[in-house]
Amino acid sequence: MHPLVQLLLHHQAQGYPKVGVIGCNGAFGKLIRDVARDVAPFIDIIGYDIVGPSTATFEEAAGCDIVFLAVPIRNFEELLTQALPHIRQDALIVDICTVKMHTVALLRKFAQGRNWIAMHPLFGPQSYSANGNSLRGLEIVVCEHHLQGSITREYVLDFLEAQGLRLIEMTARLHDFNSAWTLYMAHRTSQIWKAAGVKATLIDTPSFALMLRGAEMVANDTELFKDVREFNSYCRYVDMALARAEAEVLHSGK
Repeated sequence: MHPLVQLLLHHQAQGYPKVGVIGCNGAFGKLIRDVARDVAPFIDIIGYDIVGPSTATFEEAAGCDIVFLAVPIRNFEELLTQALPHIRQDALIVDICTVKMHTVALLRKFAQGRNWIAMHPLFGPQSYSANGNSLRGLEIVVCEHHLQGSITREYVLDFLEAQGLRLIEMTARLHDFNSAWTLYMAHRTSQIWKAAGVKATLIDTPSFALMLRGAEMVANDTELFKDVREFNSYCRYVDMALARAEAEVLHSGK
């Protein structure tokens, strides 16, 4: 039997889970709501945010069966510690922050004995929309977790795969190392080009146009760039490596 069918039959018997999103008005908070509407409209989803409209109080959102912490990395510790007194022992806490070593350390410290899983979706609202409002073929990184009782690793991963997601399993440390050389590199380049005023011209080569399009995709994610640079310790090594490489390239042969 297909994993999704098994899960649906299970929830029909047990009652569908109620999902709470803390940070419901951020990019990923809105995306979670959109995905739930498109993929699982039978699930009751509520959200709280300190900015903009909420459909629930903070305590109500934290008291759901599944609690997404869709907040900026810099706010994760504060929101986690505030939410934990209201999160049930049998609930599942889902971390979807871009940096994983920082959040995993906090979950291990403060959420001992609770069900939690640390993930990083490698897509956002634009990618989801461009994919026809479908998760099929999109990728998500699954890092450390603590799951017990009826919420098992297989249960969570089967559900994700049943939505068509491509799962990439790795440690939080390996994730942050790879992310520093990919995501951070892209955001770093974008922010530097933005500050320098790099724009399209009448004589753009195909390679430059492609690079500019990539830079423009994340040009407005300034706060995310700052958070990734601060909380992913591998970013400083990328900065040093690029500085050395730039000096070697620009001054070679002199």
